[in-house]
Amino acid sequence: MHATAIALGSALILISTLQISQAADTDGIPPEVLKQMDPDILAGKRPSFAEVSQGDIFGLREKPKLDADFVRLNFDVDLLSTVQREIVEKWIRSGANRILLQGSAINMYVSLLAPAKASGFGLKDQRYQFELQRHPVNTDCKEVLFYGTKYGFYSWPQGATVIAKFNDWAACGSFKVGEGDIVFYPVVTGNDSRRWMLNFWHWALGLPVPGAAETSTAGGSSMTLSEAAKYDSIALKNGDTITGVILNGSFTIKTSYAELAFERAKIEKIVYEGAGANLDAITLRVGDKISGVVKEQKVQIKLVAGQTSEIDKDKIKSIQMRKVEAEQKPVQ
Repeated sequence: MHATAIALGSALILISTLQISQAADTDGIPPEVLKQMDPDILAGKRPSFAEVSQGDIFGLREKPKLDADFVRLNFDVDLLSTVQREIVEKWIRSGANRILLQGSAINMYVSLLAPAKASGFGLKDQRYQFELQRHPVNTDCKEVLFYGTKYGFYSWPQGATVIAKFNDWAACGSFKVGEGDIVFYPVVTGNDSRRWMLNFWHWALGLPVPGAAETSTAGGSSMTLSEAAKYDSIALKNGDTITGVILNGSFTIKTSYAELAFERAKIEKIVYEGAGANLDAITLRVGDKISGVVKEQKVQIKLVAGQTSEIDKDKIKSIQMRKVEAEQKPVQ
């Protein structure tokens, strides 16, 4: 944390700027999802925060826009003078900065958000499984628990966003007070909390929230056998399986006697570095098996989710091609 002093005429405003000092915890988040995330968020450079205390309030009249992604409030509303309260309320409604309310802060500052008609109550040392709404922040997140405080609104402000709720109580979301944006969220726990928080910061900062991870595998529980027959599958040496449509039109194998090329439709399976001779093997649909070295160094596949991926040969254990009859119907 560091403080910046700004001289404004006879006033001196001291804004404490708080910065996330360490990289995000990405344990359990798939690599293809991490590639979609903002590098500054992953590195802990964003979001940035400014904190406004009671002594800073008069300075907001001349310097309403603070250099931070979000502003946190740090004062006792009951101790504000009439003038200070009016300054804060006008500043919030002006939209100069986005206000971030975490945990019980929405209870502490609810009286400043009169147009929202908000209220809440604290519930200590308890965790709640709120109902996750259809919202990008909840992508790939099921095991998320919100801790400590429920939030409620007697009447939702126009255009309000609710990310998770319990009955009529909202756990996180955003709403407007005048032109000002108020973003609120509780303490988050659970196995998916790391992904949820990264999704939340992307959304709150106006950045695209990464899409869902690829989880389908040939013959796996997420796909019936008849569905799996429509797709090729690549077994990786690390134990993962990737499902989709192979885009390589053919594969070439160099044997001890010749270099042979086969159309993808004629191949049933490719095994890389099989048997004791460390040779690759291509099994054709007619039953023939050819051993040698497959020359293609990369395999392109269109995943079930629609993305196209390119995989290095040395990472592949085997490729199982889909059945011939499935060739008639290309995957959309």
